[in-house]
Amino acid sequence: MRKFILHSLFLSFALSVFAQDPVFMNTPASLVYLNPSFAGSNGLMRYQSSYRNHWPGLQGSYVTYQNSFDCYIKPMRGGVSVSYGLDDMANGTLKSNIFGISYAQYLKLGKDLKLIPSLQFTYGRKVLDVNKLQFGDYINSRRGFVYSWMQSPAEISTPKHYFDMSTGLLLNYNNFYFGGSVFHFNQPDVGVMGLSKLPARFQFNSSYNLITNSGIVFNFSAVGVIQNNFYYMQVKTNALLFNHLIIGGGYRSNGYCADLGYRHEYFTIQAGYDASVNSLFDNTSSFELHANLRKKDQRNVAAAFEKW
Repeated sequence: MRKFILHSLFLSFALSVFAQDPVFMNTPASLVYLNPSFAGSNGLMRYQSSYRNHWPGLQGSYVTYQNSFDCYIKPMRGGVSVSYGLDDMANGTLKSNIFGISYAQYLKLGKDLKLIPSLQFTYGRKVLDVNKLQFGDYINSRRGFVYSWMQSPAEISTPKHYFDMSTGLLLNYNNFYFGGSVFHFNQPDVGVMGLSKLPARFQFNSSYNLITNSGIVFNFSAVGVIQNNFYYMQVKTNALLFNHLIIGGGYRSNGYCADLGYRHEYFTIQAGYDASVNSLFDNTSSFELHANLRKKDQRNVAAAFEKW
């Protein structure tokens, strides 16, 4: 019964006007999702893939997949990214498919200083499978059978198609990055059962990479998110040791996070775990998995995490 109630509450939140976007804990492994101005930041080509299972204690509660391919185009001094994301809630009850394209223009302000504005255009498709929903009004309390729908599912909910726009700005000086982005600034209607505007998400990011003479790389990062009445903050440190081992940990809103990874010559893979304590769900946790293919001339170099 407790799991049923929690599933119902979670689905109600997703269908409401005040929906929020998922937030990935390991930001260096989901850079374009963090800020579209990171498109092309490693100077060549890069593929990043992320998986997040939010509240895995509730089976099938909220799973997010995010994939992006980005590259730097030298004649244009710009970066281009193509991305695809999938949100799956309650084992397919509510699904969102999101396709995006981003462009970032690299403006050189000094020898090592760059200003990078960007634009992102997104097409989204959201589907609610009402056949997986059951409401109390349709259950006979004495006999236990379920009444038939007064309307067909197709009349109640149809796939929602929408167009979304976002923008970002990034300041890069050597191994220091500072930026901000505004996602969904056109606030598209994403409602599958009536009008539901997607609130704009304001996001701020900063990071600094300390590279030692022995080849150890420390990445210090901070992220702040404001979306409607939702606030999120995270400070985190990642470290590359022995040119292969990645360890990280930090603090996030209402909890803590940690990750462990391996940097191969051709790819990087990381797994992360975060746990929080709140009054609604007691002890909750989430799991992330990230992988990316790396730039050839950075495979054996101690470079900033954002340039992998």
